[in-house]
Amino acid sequence: MRFAVLALLAALCFVSTSCVQSSVSSDAKDAKADSIAALKALIKKDVMEENESCPMNLENGVIYTSVEYDEDANTVTYKYMVDNFDNLDGGDGALKEALLSALAEACDNDDSIAFFKAVADTGTNLAYRYSTNDDYREIVIKPSDLESHLSQLQK
Repeated sequence: MRFAVLALLAALCFVSTSCVQSSVSSDAKDAKADSIAALKALIKKDVMEENESCPMNLENGVIYTSVEYDEDANTVTYKYMVDNFDNLDGGDGALKEALLSALAEACDNDDSIAFFKAVADTGTNLAYRYSTNDDYREIVIKPSDLESHLSQLQK
């Protein structure tokens, strides 16, 4: 029944000249654009601050070399240097799940939760690039993957 009412309203909207105008005002569109711009500014600021702590020696011969935000590609890329890919066994799917679990565990404060919400809300991808001297492996976490884990981020 509800679908029939919606279909009828949609049909009336196409017939009626008063429904030709967008139901979303330009003020609402501007507010959304401002909100997205503010979230992207938060991402950019956090990435710049994080990058200041690089390079960082981690466990098992892994060096966290840098993090970058490419606003045009809408991607934050975390770059790591590794001796080899031995610690990355299990395939990309298993590594992606491990990364998502690690993100959920790492979100222990409001700032990190706000960052990952901004990433999800702006449709930003998270790329984790593991490089050796000869090769690299990259795992991409899409916003939809992150959104499915947001409930874990809100401990």
